[in-house]
Amino acid sequence: MNKSVFLLVLCLCLFSSPLEAAQRSVIVYFNDAFNPFAQPLSQDRSNRAKLLKAMTDNHEVCKQAMASVLEAPGAPVSRLDYIRIINGAAITADERFIDELQRDERVKKILEDLPVYPPKTIEPTIKGAPSGEYAEGLPQVKATDVWSAFGLTGAGVVVGHIDTGVDGSHPDLAGKIVAYNDYVDEANSTPTDTGGHGTHTAGTICGGNTSGVAIGVAPNAKLVVARAIGYGGSTGKLLSSMDWMCDPDHNPATDDAPRVVSCSWHSGYGDQTPFYEALDAWVNLGIFPNFSAGNSGPNASTITHPKEHPYIFCSAAVDFNDKVTSFSSRGPAEFKGQQMDKPEIAAPGNNVYSARNGGGYKRNSGTSMACPHTAGVIALMLEANPGLSIADIRRVLSVSSDDKGAD
Repeated sequence: MNKSVFLLVLCLCLFSSPLEAAQRSVIVYFNDAFNPFAQPLSQDRSNRAKLLKAMTDNHEVCKQAMASVLEAPGAPVSRLDYIRIINGAAITADERFIDELQRDERVKKILEDLPVYPPKTIEPTIKGAPSGEYAEGLPQVKATDVWSAFGLTGAGVVVGHIDTGVDGSHPDLAGKIVAYNDYVDEANSTPTDTGGHGTHTAGTICGGNTSGVAIGVAPNAKLVVARAIGYGGSTGKLLSSMDWMCDPDHNPATDDAPRVVSCSWHSGYGDQTPFYEALDAWVNLGIFPNFSAGNSGPNASTITHPKEHPYIFCSAAVDFNDKVTSFSSRGPAEFKGQQMDKPEIAAPGNNVYSARNGGGYKRNSGTSMACPHTAGVIALMLEANPGLSIADIRRVLSVSSDDKGAD
């Protein structure tokens, strides 16, 4: 190569490199100003607003302290999302800037903000609508018996739903979404589901029977929907959606949070600390964390993250004959060096008939389909007795379920 050409190329590389500093997406944890959950939630939930305000105040103090760095003019930060539930922020910034943050005494730790992908579903083995007037899972969990014997249909109960979104115009779901927030497409405010997974799971929770076939366990329950799963989803977006579930209207004085959140997803394979802390906050605020077990079976110890957390109540999948499916993840799981007996329960998750994105109906298989059956049952329980605590719900689900023994 001609020497002058070589020197020109070298100079261009040297001078362009500072302008093209590598960007990195991370979760930044702030050091707490105080412990917002020093007092537990009371049985009657009367101090919930106080606890929520304390969590908010703790974060605001730390947020204001860090704003001078994260929001400074010229700071190489291309994305900044404060996340109250973990007292931190999800940021995308230059590598060198993040290295400097590591040394800031106001920063507790920094973890990678990793992509989180949609959960896989299992191809159903049968097609077509049920032969009767109900999706098969409804009588299987005794929902139809509860409707006829007690008149309970989930009325007055709000269920949280973090998934790929929901088709808000589906005839079996229209009018049932009381709040919607989109973390995949932040400019969108219309209940949307580009993948179909969320519409199907939402239908099992509270779908109607406009087709002549009832699909929802608690058809008169309402939904608070966060679209946070899908291509473009990440740890930070999921945590932001979990934060929003604590206070959808952003007013701590109103108790508008869902009592149970249906989570048919897993959090990937990075450090699970952010999810553990968000789950702790949910339970401290009286939100029941209802999850799918995962589709990584049939081997033992295949429960997907973060379902190893002791507060999570996760559902395995059974077929129409109450036999655990081969794909359903098995326990035990490990949480911080301790063995956890997981999953806690099993529900219908094979060839489940529910709503299809864009209208119509379809069958899907997976523990993703079992999880909303459990959420719907919890909605029926809460209509019957709104005073149930998280511990009460866990106990009732456990003692009222049939023990089928080892699969």
